[in-house]
Amino acid sequence: MSSTEPHFIAAPNEYRLNNPPSDGITSVHFAPNSSKHLLVSSWDCSVRLYELSSASTNFVLSSYNHNAAVLDCLFIDANRCCSCGLDKFVKFYDFENHCEAILGAHEMPVRCLSYNQNHGLVVSGSWDKTIKIWDYRVGRCIGCYNQPERVYTMDVCGDRLIVGTAMRKVWLWNFRNFSVGPEQQRESSLKYQTRCIKSFPDTEGFVVSSIEGRIAVEFIDPDPEVQKRKYAFKCHRLKDAETGQEMVYPVLSIAFHSSGTFASGGSDGYVNIWDPFIKKRLSQYHKYPSSIISLDFSSDGDSLAIASSYQYEYLDKGLAVPEDCIYIRKVTEADTRQIGFPDLPSWLHVTHSPVTYDLFIFGNPESNITENIMVVALNLKTFQTARKRMRIKVTKGIYAKDDRVETAELWILNHNVWQFFADENILRLLQSLVMKAFPSLKEHTTILKLSIPKFAVNKALADKHDGTVVTMVAPGGFQKNVLNLMKELQANPAACKRNEIVSLNPVFAPRFQIDWCRLRLHEQPLSLTKNGTNSRVLIGHNELFGAAWTNDTMHEYITSSDNVRYRPTSTNRLGRSYFQDWIFFVVIPSAVLLFILLILSMMLFGCREGQHWRDYKTPRTQLIDYVHLRQSQQQLRQLSFRRHSSELVNLPSSKLIAKPICKQTVAEVATLKGSDLNVHFVENGAMKSLAHTGQHPSAQFTCLLLQIIA
Repeated sequence: MSSTEPHFIAAPNEYRLNNPPSDGITSVHFAPNSSKHLLVSSWDCSVRLYELSSASTNFVLSSYNHNAAVLDCLFIDANRCCSCGLDKFVKFYDFENHCEAILGAHEMPVRCLSYNQNHGLVVSGSWDKTIKIWDYRVGRCIGCYNQPERVYTMDVCGDRLIVGTAMRKVWLWNFRNFSVGPEQQRESSLKYQTRCIKSFPDTEGFVVSSIEGRIAVEFIDPDPEVQKRKYAFKCHRLKDAETGQEMVYPVLSIAFHSSGTFASGGSDGYVNIWDPFIKKRLSQYHKYPSSIISLDFSSDGDSLAIASSYQYEYLDKGLAVPEDCIYIRKVTEADTRQIGFPDLPSWLHVTHSPVTYDLFIFGNPESNITENIMVVALNLKTFQTARKRMRIKVTKGIYAKDDRVETAELWILNHNVWQFFADENILRLLQSLVMKAFPSLKEHTTILKLSIPKFAVNKALADKHDGTVVTMVAPGGFQKNVLNLMKELQANPAACKRNEIVSLNPVFAPRFQIDWCRLRLHEQPLSLTKNGTNSRVLIGHNELFGAAWTNDTMHEYITSSDNVRYRPTSTNRLGRSYFQDWIFFVVIPSAVLLFILLILSMMLFGCREGQHWRDYKTPRTQLIDYVHLRQSQQQLRQLSFRRHSSELVNLPSSKLIAKPICKQTVAEVATLKGSDLNVHFVENGAMKSLAHTGQHPSAQFTCLLLQIIA
């Protein structure tokens, strides 16, 4: 950034606070939606709430203490705050009821805090290499997540948390899904230790400062084309008039103004105001007594709190330690905006054609207005300028007599806003297709406005706008087929990415490519209100559209209503897809059935030689005989083994043969003893042999004997 010929600002429009902390100041924060209260933490173990009535009547309204130095603090709302410090605790304090509570603790000192207003969660970062998520409403920790190194700084950026640690690591976490780990893992663009991180008001990127006197402007979108826009610049450096040596000072603090410009404070005692879009320093304040350790703009952008606190940089030089003090400075338009070029009205937007170089100014005002606009054109080759003044008079029109209308937002990917203005035939074609695809219950659906997508607002004069958001209005509401389409896309988010299966896509294809995932539906009364105040999203996923409906970004004008016919959709809820249905109703039941069949097969077929299965089919009489026979065989084997073992003891060693115990072995032993190997049994008091009878033993046998006759 260029820092030549800065616009210096005089000091009479600032004042010092009475009763500053007795030790080093660590942070200052204005109350939300108010510039009358300031929260201050310091090394004297206290957290103080100042009331800023005027330069002479400011005073400490309330305070509370920690057991050790307090390193950071923040407001939750106008009456409640949180703080942390070297005592390792995270404290919650209610100034209205004068009560405090300890939310929890870390294993090492807690360095910084951040608050996500959308989710109502407090985040603490510690030197124990963790961040913890606290729900102050129930007073407990709901998550602890490891970081690569000690946490030095962090800031909330929409639904993301940007954490800066030692070793120049920068991790981006998503509040919607902390459990999956960091969304992005980066290294800082700067070469030395990270000191401060602050996010842009539009949540597109963030600014990083370091101890080397540099600031880097980075963007969250990992797209290589977006990453080409990041840059870094030198700042807070002074040259010694005598030696000509350049002194490099750490950049300790950064604060963003609502206009998008930001202030930086360094150990050199200066505060600079920078415009990150034109890459230029807008102003520089006078030198303060010591290092600028903390900065914060009020919510209305009219005041800037400046904490000047000695950081012991010159302790070895024997200089007197300057007093710690806090300044409240009234901010003027010259401080935060380029002089002579005021901003356009919030409802007015600018785009241009990269083909014909025509400039288009468009917007939707909320009332009958008249605006005077000057357009300044610059030739980048010759640096010649041309100016044109114009007067715009806009009258609000009434387009429906019904008190109830519905609006829908359609995102067209392959046409930018300027193309609709440059060729009216494209706009007429779009109007006819809108009437056909989105019929209304009364009259015809019409195009209310065209707007630039939210993330392209700051590059409105670039050659690429990333599509157009078309807002349609339906008097009396949309017909049933439109509502059914909305519900289908809500229930199956994956289907919206496949345009060929969306029922309304053939109406627009191939001329217009529609992003059906960003389709929205609202129900509102006829009166126009700025930024969708009091309007509620009926069907659609807000996270897909980013922060397009917040008051500080798009400046949209839509209608609002208190009577909502359909249930609002939570942005945290995801519809179930067809793939999930296939898993639940096909895969899981099939797996259970297969498991049951496996168990049954093991029970029925897993027995030895299928014996039990054959037993089920055998007649009872035959089965009894079969059982007796098997028992006889078993006894025979046992007796054979015993007999063989006893006889082998009396045999000479030359006749001992190592053979398995089986029928052949028993026969050899019996032959040596002269046995006939017949089975004898007793019947009617007489000994008989099976070899002589030639018949099978019956159930009347009283005894079965194996006799080996010696």
